[in-house]
Amino acid sequence: MSFITDNIVSIWFAPLVIYILIPLITLALYLFWRFIYFMFNPLESRGKKKVPEEVAGELDDIS
Repeated sequence: MSFITDNIVSIWFAPLVIYILIPLITLALYLFWRFIYFMFNPLESRGKKKVPEEVAGELDDIS
């Protein structure tokens, strides 16, 4: 009887791990990485390059 029970458990456990647990772990790691990334790179500073003050004055003169 334990042979049948063990096979049923192994048949249902593999898809559970492959299709549910691995994507959930991956999603959790991704969201954790995004959280850490945005903690150190706020939305306001993304995409803006810091220009030294000397150059910033020259850029205003050009325009």
